[in-house]
Amino acid sequence: MIGTVETSNNILRNSTKPIPIIVLLLMYSFSSNKRDSLITSMFLLIVIADIISSALDLFWLAIFIYGISNLLLVKMMLETLSKQGKKEVPAYFVLSVILFLIVFVFVIQDKGDCYFSILFYGITTSLLFTVGLLNFKFKMIYANGLLFYTICIRVISDCIYAVVIFNISNIYYDLVSLSIWLISCFLFYKSFILREEKLID
Repeated sequence: MIGTVETSNNILRNSTKPIPIIVLLLMYSFSSNKRDSLITSMFLLIVIADIISSALDLFWLAIFIYGISNLLLVKMMLETLSKQGKKEVPAYFVLSVILFLIVFVFVIQDKGDCYFSILFYGITTSLLFTVGLLNFKFKMIYANGLLFYTICIRVISDCIYAVVIFNISNIYYDLVSLSIWLISCFLFYKSFILREEKLID
């Protein structure tokens, strides 16, 4: 079993999570002229993880898949990150990991079978945050700024969700987390489209 995770803790979010991603995947397919395979794969992995996460005994696997989707997004941003930006990744990454470890140790009380999956997801999220920040720092265009802002929103959503899942069952926290999640999903889609338009120009 997964520590203190209970059905009541995640039924709201997990029952609705796959829907917006599927909609955004369809919107991206119709709106994008480029249809980046990395973005499409990332969306598909998130849908798979969203579905798997509804089964508590496979929750650890869902978290692991979310981490892989983070790496795909990192790879996409690294393709356009400047050489100087890539040199600064290690220093920023270490700081991001330290912040994650504080949450990992002090916020997530009972990790259970999800221990290593959460650790993997947190490290990939730290890397995603780092590359997103540097991507915007060295190329301050609207698309990169929106993408970094979206990553920040997703991190906030994940922190609230961790509290709901691993510590307390509270419908209000879950509603806030779900709302932030939905906003971040749309902003991801919007930033991808804007970024592709900028690359084409």
